[in-house]
Amino acid sequence: MSNGEIIIAPLPFSGHTFPATVLATQLASRNYQITLLLPSLPSSPLHPLIRTLQCSAAPPGPPPTHTGQLPFGPADSGPHQGPSTNDILAQLIDNHETSSPPLLCVIVDVMASQLIQVCTERGVPAASLFTSSACVTALEHTAIHSQETDIGPDGLFIVPGLPEEMALTTFNISCVSPPMQMPGLEGPGPMFGTFPPTSMPPMPPPGGGPHARPPPLPGHGLGTGPYAPLPPPPRQGPSGGPPPPPLAMGLGQTDDAIALLINTCSDLELPFLDYIAKEAKKPVLAVGPLLPSQFWSSVTGSTSVIHDESIRPKHDSTHSEHDVLNWLDSRPSRSVVYVSFGSTNTPSDVELVELAAGLEQSNWAFIWSIQSSAMKHDPAGLPIDQEEPSLFDPDDFAKRVGDRGLVIRGWAPQLLILSHESTGGFLTHCGWNSTVEALGCGMPMLTWPIHGDQIYNARLVTKWLKVGHVLKSEGQGAIKREQVLQGIPKLMTDDEIRQRVKATSKDVFGKGFPSSSADAVDNFLDLVDAKRRKCQVKLLC
Repeated sequence: MSNGEIIIAPLPFSGHTFPATVLATQLASRNYQITLLLPSLPSSPLHPLIRTLQCSAAPPGPPPTHTGQLPFGPADSGPHQGPSTNDILAQLIDNHETSSPPLLCVIVDVMASQLIQVCTERGVPAASLFTSSACVTALEHTAIHSQETDIGPDGLFIVPGLPEEMALTTFNISCVSPPMQMPGLEGPGPMFGTFPPTSMPPMPPPGGGPHARPPPLPGHGLGTGPYAPLPPPPRQGPSGGPPPPPLAMGLGQTDDAIALLINTCSDLELPFLDYIAKEAKKPVLAVGPLLPSQFWSSVTGSTSVIHDESIRPKHDSTHSEHDVLNWLDSRPSRSVVYVSFGSTNTPSDVELVELAAGLEQSNWAFIWSIQSSAMKHDPAGLPIDQEEPSLFDPDDFAKRVGDRGLVIRGWAPQLLILSHESTGGFLTHCGWNSTVEALGCGMPMLTWPIHGDQIYNARLVTKWLKVGHVLKSEGQGAIKREQVLQGIPKLMTDDEIRQRVKATSKDVFGKGFPSSSADAVDNFLDLVDAKRRKCQVKLLC
């Protein structure tokens, strides 16, 4: 019999569901039953104590009835409406009142912090899960509570308790925005739910206009960055009465959480973790990096190449993992540049043309993973409509570079590429999953953040860990091909950075899942069990 049940509600995007699934496995391996809400059902079996329930972020049609689909009836308010995530979680909690094992806790993605209220209203403890770095959490929280008058004459605000290298700028502080209010959920806050894309707030036009605003900087659901919305209209209470309290920002969104779980480890980000704990005044537990068990088996074993197909579901792609492996096997050691902006975001065609020209003229071999469905962003990091006609043709580019470049349209086996000895550098958007995978594989990085947490992650890579070079800096305009031509050889020939990232890989990742993070998972479960015992005592009194 399990020790109890824990529900995990991540944001329904791969950068959030991947680490949440790994966390679920960590908890299940300690004999806890896990209910994991995912946008789609996994293609491979998980731990037997994990059950997955489909909680789609897309507009639902008539609810399917296959095993694993949440059993909700038809929507009652139009073809694009479905049960909100609040309702789904509330029903799961209410159904536990008479069931066994007992529901111990709900782990809520910090970008869905409104769900904490659903839990507390029903007397169930909730914890906040941060799928990005501690650095991002610390700097965003500080920017929210800082003013431009905090900036010194050198243009920097050195935050007490944080490394000097991570000082805030006027640009960081001036770009703080209110937290977003998503359709499909009840009440304010940066949430997710079942809503149609057409119901999203209008995106600011790249050329200005009534909705234009200054180019914003990092945001990871804490109220800053390009996805933070325009200021909402004045709010009123019921029947036009007094407005409700202001929306919480920064760590204030987690006031009712019993703990903060962060996808990192103390060996990587101790100063940032200590700072968050001081500000949050509650347990801050580094439970990562939340990478799949096959990754840890590879870095601690004799097998050097990690095969993605055994870890993650393969999506549509122009090249199989076998194709990629054969191409890499034909290349000399550390001779290939890997280029990827992740699965959901990409620069605009204007910048992609410049990147392509730089790669073509550089004479370095490369793999470029291109996601045609990714949202394009202008040089300031703001989402834009797809350009028509497209200025960049990947197929034409692939023909021009020939066998020197491997242009992958769609899914790419990233762990295989990063762990292969032929790969010598990674041009990355600095999403946190990509960043920790590169660190684990000992791969130097060339940073080109697009928006959100990526910008502070890039600063962590280049200024604190010092395992990469900057290609695109904060607040910079459009990338030019000359920067690519200069940046790639700088990355590929820097032995000092290569040795430093190799040392980081060995020290932090070389012994498997960090013991400090395993202890943090245990400490979280001890906290949850203590909460349960305390509640039981109250019921007996």
